[in-house]
Amino acid sequence: MPKLTPSITVHGPALYGCDIYHGDGDVQMHAVHDAGLSFVWIKATQGLTYTDPLFYTNWVRAKSVGLIRGAYHFFDPKADPIAQASHFVHTVPLQKGDLVLALDVETDGAQVGANAYECAKEIKRLTGRWPAIYSSDSFYKEKLAQFFPANMHFLWIARYGHEPSTKCAIWQYSDAGRVDGVPHALDTDVFYGDRVALLKHCI
Repeated sequence: MPKLTPSITVHGPALYGCDIYHGDGDVQMHAVHDAGLSFVWIKATQGLTYTDPLFYTNWVRAKSVGLIRGAYHFFDPKADPIAQASHFVHTVPLQKGDLVLALDVETDGAQVGANAYECAKEIKRLTGRWPAIYSSDSFYKEKLAQFFPANMHFLWIARYGHEPSTKCAIWQYSDAGRVDGVPHALDTDVFYGDRVALLKHCI
């Protein structure tokens, strides 16, 4: 088990990780690695033009300490989904061994599921791989499931206190994770599988 609080136990092999953005401050990636975490999702972009001010710093640091890194885009349902995909893909300097890109869909809006699907489809066209889809358990079921069936997409689902009812590859189980050497709480995640399985979701 990693040196992570709170910790959880799942059946079968598991890897632990976290997800971060500039609001988490100066995250010391060596502390994350030394705590036994295996991967980190890093916010890259939002909407049509925004780039997280710490994205490139976090991106380089994660690679330097041996964490498997992934980048995510915070989807704006009111903005052009194709333009958002282009902004995201052209911001992230993907390298072999990085996780596929992730699309964070948690803000409601008109035709949010259909628009998110168009964004995801464009990311696939540009990168050759479907993005992971992040959402809460309830939002996924209500707004996204018909567009991103669980048996066809790499799902990263948030639900605190209980495992998601949605079958997913990654469960975000807390927004209050603590790691020695990181002075603030982090969103913490568990991947249902071993390193070999996680690498199948990498480019």
